[in-house]
Amino acid sequence: MKQSSMAVIGVIAVIVIVAIAALALSGQKNNSSSVTTSNYTTVATTAASNASKTTSVVNSTTTVTNSTAPSNSVNQSNTTTKKYNLMVGSSPTIGNYMENSEGYTLYLLNSDIPYKTSTCTSTCAGLWPPYMFSGNLSSLAVQTGINASALGVINRTGGGTQLTYYGWPLYLFYRDTAPGQTNGNGLKVFGGTWYAVTVPKPTTS
Repeated sequence: MKQSSMAVIGVIAVIVIVAIAALALSGQKNNSSSVTTSNYTTVATTAASNASKTTSVVNSTTTVTNSTAPSNSVNQSNTTTKKYNLMVGSSPTIGNYMENSEGYTLYLLNSDIPYKTSTCTSTCAGLWPPYMFSGNLSSLAVQTGINASALGVINRTGGGTQLTYYGWPLYLFYRDTAPGQTNGNGLKVFGGTWYAVTVPKPTTS
C-alpha cells in the first residue's frame, strides 16, 4: 500500500510540474509577442515623426532659397531701407563697386563692345545672367557714387534690353550666393576677364 501511494503521489507531482512548465512557456510567448508589437509601434512612430521633420526642413529650405535668390532685372519697386535700385559696395581689394538693390555685385566682361553688344550668350549667360531693364532710366534711384547719367541699355540677341554703365553691359554671377560677395572678380573665362563694376567709373584692368 505504501508503495502504491508513493507512486500515485509521484505521478501527481510530475503532472503538476509539467503544468507549471507549460504555463511558464505560454507566458514567455505572450510577453515576446507583446514586446515585439510594442517595438514595431515605437519604430513606426519614430519613422513617421522623422519623415515629417524631413519634409518640413525640405520645404523650409526651398522657401529660403527662393526668397534669397537675386533677381536678374532691375527692381524698381525696391523696398530696402535706402530705396536704391543700384547701390555701392566696398572691398579692400576692389574699392567701391556697383551692386543691385539686393546687394549682389554687378560685373562687366572686358571683351564686350561698350555701347554696342554683349558677347556673353548661351552657356555664358546662364552663369553670368545679364542684368535686364525696361522702362525709363530717369526713374532709377542710385546711391551716391554712381553716375546716373552714365546708365543706358543695349538690345540683347533674342529680345530684351540689358542695363549698361558707361556703355558696359552689366551682369550678375551665379556663384555669388549672398549679398556682398565678389567671387566673379578677375575670372578669365568666355573670351575675356570679368570685373566688378567699379564706381564712379568702371575699370577693366
